Amino acid sequence: MNAITNNKINFQGLSKPQSRKKMTDEEVLKEYIKEATQYLAKGGERMVPENGKYTPYSVFVEVKGTSNIARVAIEHDPLDPKTQRLINIGVYKNGSNKIYSRYPISGTKKEILEYLKSKKSQDEIYNHIIELSDKVNKKEY
Repeated sequence: MNAITNNKINFQGLSKPQSRKKMTDEEVLKEYIKEATQYLAKGGERMVPENGKYTPYSVFVEVKGTSNIARVAIEHDPLDPKTQRLINIGVYKNGSNKIYSRYPISGTKKEILEYLKSKKSQDEIYNHIIELSDKVNKKEY
């Protein structure tokens, strides 16, 4: 079972560790993202307010096959914090303070949570993480 502490998921292993040995890095990352989006969607119901500013609600995911960490967060939109929320995807090299980020979608709380519940979100977040991870790997720190 995954340890959840302080709005972070520690993905040290999947629910079925024996199946992890047969999975590729890509499959493991996709499983992590599936669990992360489900966690954000479920927790976002109670942790993300409809209106106003708040502390971002986020999870961190290891990018398998690299030393990179991905952060997926629901944040208030700084341009319209009263009602708009957005997804922030960031990737950084473990131990570094430099991060590459993207904001692929914004909308109301309801729209963001519906997006996170969709299979489409998992595929899009995976693609963003891979692209950002590649940028991190090409950058010298």
